[in-house]
Amino acid sequence: MINAKSIKSKTKNISINFLLAIVIISGIYLPQLVRQGLFFDGMCYASISRNMSLGEGSSWKPYYSNSIFWSRGIIERENIDVFYEHLPGMFIIQSFLFKALGDHFFVEKLYSLLVLLGILILISALYQTLSSFTKEQRQYWLPCLLYLSFPLIIKTASNNMLDSTVALFSLAASYFMIKALIDKKNVLIFSVLAGISLLMSFLTKGLVSLFPLAIPIYYSIVYRENKGKFFIKVLAITFIVFLCGVILILRNQDAHEFISHYLKQQLIPSLSGDRGNKSFNIVSKFVLNIISLVLLFSFFLFNKAIRFQVKNIVTTQPIR
Repeated sequence: MINAKSIKSKTKNISINFLLAIVIISGIYLPQLVRQGLFFDGMCYASISRNMSLGEGSSWKPYYSNSIFWSRGIIERENIDVFYEHLPGMFIIQSFLFKALGDHFFVEKLYSLLVLLGILILISALYQTLSSFTKEQRQYWLPCLLYLSFPLIIKTASNNMLDSTVALFSLAASYFMIKALIDKKNVLIFSVLAGISLLMSFLTKGLVSLFPLAIPIYYSIVYRENKGKFFIKVLAITFIVFLCGVILILRNQDAHEFISHYLKQQLIPSLSGDRGNKSFNIVSKFVLNIISLVLLFSFFLFNKAIRFQVKNIVTTQPIR
């Protein structure tokens, strides 16, 4: 028989924990959000989006400045006015916000906030979808709090970085792929939505955003479901939708020219090791960012141990 008082108590605990998580997240993020100014890369991206909204540059000819190295081509030092460093997905989306709200410093901050809210909603939705396979309590606030425990996340989320937009669309692709794997009746709809989300993620930061394609493999391993043909079907539909989108984009002459320059100037030098962070820097950043997660996890373990100890003392005390 279900104890109504127990359910009420658990619901109250979830609500308190959720509100506490909101307070912590707001305390960490909001001071960064309201402060004027951005990290250098985020400022450049906001400038490109703002220029695009004013008609300076276009979707496949994004313009930043004709007086800085990015505009002249790092590899060949060509005298050009197009920003080839990143694919223009985020700039196109953000330019609509500048068109709607005007040229103000808070536009890129608002964009960052909306993207972060979208990320947190998708994290909660993913947790809810996956936790339905277990009898564990659905504490949607916990994965959001863990996500924001990384200092690097706070930096990217509040500074108009590409990584936040990539995270948003990658999470959307992941969510729709998992829904396609679970809901066989709507497998086509969810697979198509996953493919579109994957395309948007790719148009923001290129090949690094394609990792959601591995989800069917990991899903089958974690949940031990041997449905190879069905998983291949989901993966195939998602990839075909993504590939069709890329092919349609490449039919545009400006897009084809942009991607050719992007490969030559950004992607190939990065893969060959001529550009980007060295491996030691990556490892050191990973260690620094994971410290906060370790501390948070230690706090939860300590809290659980204290509660368990108190419960044992109460239950083992003799009744007088």
